Amino acid sequence: MRYSFEPIGTHEGSVVYRSIVARSDPIVTDEDFAGLTSRMNTCLGQRWIWVIDFKDMQMSHCLPISYIWQLYHLLHGDHQDWLQRIWIKNVNPWIQMILLLLASAKIDVLPSDRVELFLELQRRGCPVELSNHLLADALPTVC
Repeated sequence: MRYSFEPIGTHEGSVVYRSIVARSDPIVTDEDFAGLTSRMNTCLGQRWIWVIDFKDMQMSHCLPISYIWQLYHLLHGDHQDWLQRIWIKNVNPWIQMILLLLASAKIDVLPSDRVELFLELQRRGCPVELSNHLLADALPTVC
């Protein structure tokens, strides 16, 4: 099973992990989901931020609702004290609906536009290395 969940830098004392949904195999079984949660549980005991990028996501990458709820309970249970923020890039209509269902104060939707994203990362005080990772695949600004 291929999961996208890699550390890419630090921000304000938290390790930043990035998941690019399109680079992961679809999660369709309990075993698949257990593999993802096992990888996420390596973050327990440290402050962390999760960047989830939905660029090029296909319908096959959509988590079944039962797994979305399990993930919600995992993040609000075991990870409650460790997960600082969730930053979401390249939101699509499916994700917008899920965000409405979950409505968490820890979720931030980042701008897709390169300049707006750069300004947002600067406003948050993100280090250059982390900003470069997050800007690398941002949509180009159209003038």
